[in-house]
Amino acid sequence: MANIKAKINKFLTWSGEYAHTDMRYIVKGGFWLTFGRIAAMGTTFLLSVAFANLVSPETYGTYKYILSIYGLLAIITLPGISIALVQSVAGGYEGSITKIIKTKIKWGIAGSLGSLVVAGYYLWNGNSDFAIAFFIVSAFLPFIDTFDLYGSVFSGKQDFKNFAAYTTVPSIIVSGILIGTLFFTNKAYFIVLVYFAAWTLARFITLKVALLKFPLNKNEDPGVISYGKNLTWMNIINHVAGYVDKLFVFLFVGPAELAIYSIAIAPPEQVKNLLSQINDLMFPRLAERSDEEIKAGMKNKYIKLFILGVVVVGSYIVLAPYFFHIFFPKYGHSILLSQIFSISMLNVAAIAPGVYLMAKKKTKELYYSNAIISVFQIISMGILTYLLGLWGLVIARVITRLFSPLITIYYYNKTVGQETAS
Repeated sequence: MANIKAKINKFLTWSGEYAHTDMRYIVKGGFWLTFGRIAAMGTTFLLSVAFANLVSPETYGTYKYILSIYGLLAIITLPGISIALVQSVAGGYEGSITKIIKTKIKWGIAGSLGSLVVAGYYLWNGNSDFAIAFFIVSAFLPFIDTFDLYGSVFSGKQDFKNFAAYTTVPSIIVSGILIGTLFFTNKAYFIVLVYFAAWTLARFITLKVALLKFPLNKNEDPGVISYGKNLTWMNIINHVAGYVDKLFVFLFVGPAELAIYSIAIAPPEQVKNLLSQINDLMFPRLAERSDEEIKAGMKNKYIKLFILGVVVVGSYIVLAPYFFHIFFPKYGHSILLSQIFSISMLNVAAIAPGVYLMAKKKTKELYYSNAIISVFQIISMGILTYLLGLWGLVIARVITRLFSPLITIYYYNKTVGQETAS
């Protein structure tokens, strides 16, 4: 056993020198992150299968539309603070979490008011189901994401084992509750109620348990709120771009087509979420390394991540038809859309420079890059969805994701060049 362990360590040392990467860190942290992501993918997949087979496309499309409006309103809860908290905890500042919770709830009340306005609009127009749904959203909006901070704490501590455990268990529980609900109702507003109530309660309990079991130090980062606000505002257009696609489909095409689109993008998005664990591994390490160290290994990261993207996309295109026929037999129209959308996963090659800009607090560069990419995406999605329907929307999203790495790499190279020159 000792001989095998020595050989593994020797191999990890050699491969780390070759790839300019701490392979021991990748293997140790990557195992738990992969475990957590796979578990989350499994529950999300089962939830998608349940929606596809237990409720009508119109109900599923309406449910996704309501969650999209919620997603747009949730920007007011300052989601960027969660990323800022990772950076603060990585720097030894753990005591800001109470202040962050109060700040997010306070700002979230404004989002609740926005949801009440939407509810009033639908009530005025005689759509009581939508009005009820947005009254429900307004009640939970300040809290549902606010209680989801334990992941940021564990990520900042590079404690990926507990990160996986404390994010996976609530996901499994809530998905099980939602799937059970679908057997008894086809009402979108009731499904929305269960979604928000279950997630809010699960996250609140998990946060309390995490803070009791792993007490934080009292060191406060005076800049965490302001940096979190900056991250939020610089990503506001990107945030809108992440939800407006579903609004375009719902408004221009219809709720049933939104269900087709949601099923089409769901598998590639879940694979993309699995790949995004690379962000979680890189962020705390890049936050503590010098620009010279980062620059030395960046080229190898580009190449290896691009190869990974090609393998993942090729495999998905081949397997997608079998996958859909087995699990989503009612959604045959989604297969080709899903295969085309999977090409967007090639942008995994540009993960590293984007994480660098966040980890090093390159606020101006993040503002510019996110604004350019998001404006391009919103405009292209609006025009192509109006002209070509679902096909136009998928094409616009693929083009945007392949265009975005060029912008991110440009600002990374510009920033690193200035830093090393100085």
